[in-house]
Amino acid sequence: MTCFSIQKSLILVLFLAVLVPVCAMAQAPEPPPEEIAKLKAADQAAADAKEGKVDAPIVIELYTSSDCTACVFADRIIYDAMKDKNVIALSCHIKDVSNIGSAGLRAGMHDEGKSTSEVRLKNDIEEATTAQQQAYGEEKVQEDNKIDAPMDPCIFRQWTFSPGRVNNDVTVGLPTFYFNGDGRINPSWMDYFSTMLRTYHYASKNKMLEVMVRWKDKDTISIHLPQKKSNKKKPDPVNGSVWLIRYKDMMVEHMDKGMNKGRVLRFSNIVEDIKHIGKWHGAMRTIDVDVAVPQGGKERGGYVVIVAPRLGEPYMAAGKLVDYPVAADLEATRAKIERAKESAEKKPSAVIANPPPVGPDTVPSATTPMEPVPPSVSPERAR
Repeated sequence: MTCFSIQKSLILVLFLAVLVPVCAMAQAPEPPPEEIAKLKAADQAAADAKEGKVDAPIVIELYTSSDCTACVFADRIIYDAMKDKNVIALSCHIKDVSNIGSAGLRAGMHDEGKSTSEVRLKNDIEEATTAQQQAYGEEKVQEDNKIDAPMDPCIFRQWTFSPGRVNNDVTVGLPTFYFNGDGRINPSWMDYFSTMLRTYHYASKNKMLEVMVRWKDKDTISIHLPQKKSNKKKPDPVNGSVWLIRYKDMMVEHMDKGMNKGRVLRFSNIVEDIKHIGKWHGAMRTIDVDVAVPQGGKERGGYVVIVAPRLGEPYMAAGKLVDYPVAADLEATRAKIERAKESAEKKPSAVIANPPPVGPDTVPSATTPMEPVPPSVSPERAR
């Protein structure tokens, strides 16, 4: 056998060695899309675990006001942050900071050249708890020195942060964000919001546990508190308070005075009420709470559960529950779908005005697009 024949044989063998695996690969069936999605999710989970990412709640509380120009941007920031599945957003909306001084608060607006307001808080528990308080300043304080309304929940929560570890002074600026009762973004740090949010996706920053909250019946919710994990032989004692917060999905306010005069402001997840419902010592337990039947419509909202040693301290666990849809919500959804269908049916199709006559000598070629004839030019002259 000649060298030329041996060379041809080697080339043939190498060609077959390459062709056979390629054919086998071509004939191998692809996995179904759901399996591919699972594999990608598993790969992403493994990558996240390697980087220290956690799927834990991130409670973001915004203290805001209508009479504050920077608050408009902060409200939009928290609205966008709600798209993150781990974020539990709350907006403490202080409507009128000029009428809440009797609750231990004083409002001091900056000059018009600046974009923030300041709410000065008295560090005097006795005065704050015994002062005459009218929620949101709807009525004047009665002369008989009696408390005619409970302290507004947002004022109360804001006050709790001021003397604690998070704030070293007695001033809380508006707008201000709090992350899990621990991290803080003040008015001059708004550009760092996204960076702060990213850090709370990692175990080194976020050790929150998830609280499962479910509807037990039409006016009762069940709160399932988790078991606290610990690697110690003798775990540290846990003494957490469980707080239930009622919020409303949305509120629109038309401003006819103040710094935002003429604007229409939209607030999301507005805090309406807060109450202490129990204790948590690190063991699994269930708390059933009677609540009002959801009204739906403009009053639609939900509940947030927060567990912390005390208000103003870093949170231990959190969970969220939205209102179930009532008849009014279902009817509104149906009407919205019907309006969308009617709008699509009435939408006119695109028609070229004054199209030129088409005949054997005017049919354009496949490569030449037909240009519409201006109305001022007759078809004969156009030819």
